[in-house]
Amino acid sequence: MYKLISLDLDGTLFNDQDQVSKRNMTAIKSCHQNNIETVVATGRPPRFTFGRVPEDLLGGYCICYNGAMIFYNQSIIHEINMDDKLVKEIIQMVETMDVSIKVSIESNDKIYCNFNLRDLWPKIDYEPIENIDYKKVCKILIMNQESLDYDKLQKQFGHLCNMIQTDHGRLIEIMPMGVSKYDAIKWVADKEAICIKEIIAFGDDLNDLEILKGVGLGVAMENGHTKLKEVADHITLSNVEDGVAACLEDIIRKLS
Repeated sequence: MYKLISLDLDGTLFNDQDQVSKRNMTAIKSCHQNNIETVVATGRPPRFTFGRVPEDLLGGYCICYNGAMIFYNQSIIHEINMDDKLVKEIIQMVETMDVSIKVSIESNDKIYCNFNLRDLWPKIDYEPIENIDYKKVCKILIMNQESLDYDKLQKQFGHLCNMIQTDHGRLIEIMPMGVSKYDAIKWVADKEAICIKEIIAFGDDLNDLEILKGVGLGVAMENGHTKLKEVADHITLSNVEDGVAACLEDIIRKLS
């Protein structure tokens, strides 16, 4: 019997308009009625998550920044940040490779960039990277390009932080060591006295790899990364075909 469901957002629960479909919401509510709770687990920041996710999904636990922040009822209950010296050293190495490489830093639910973020997303507020005080940094985002030597970056800092490539290799996400969706869902499971094998996890990208391998039922989206589909227990329909609902409906049907 499953007791908890971990839901990734982009490319998973969300359709291509960053919305949760009516079918997905209906399936999730059916799970709630059968005493199976849900947890949003995303690499996104709180400001995005709480602004886009339906209120019905925010009444319990919520994992942001790939696990660097855990919320309950939208209040922080667990947080892991990066060492400020390490953050500076990573940024310095990237700049030595190419000063034009786009870098963003997440701190205190604000994003600091070394470029004009509104050139890419006109409606998103940001601060110039020189304004950051490097306190409470939970995530670094680097836009991958040919001038960036990822292998060198990984060799130098990979043992000091959690570094992964997402978005088809276009983005490098760097979090504190010990931060992942899997570590976060284990933390939640321990708090709630739930066995890790009593958890279902949905995902589509490499930041979902560890959690899909570790839980009781790891579900990859049809639109997901090949490596994810190779380790998943089950592959459901794509995010635009309500793949989350398709899987959950089958689980609820078996409980009836």
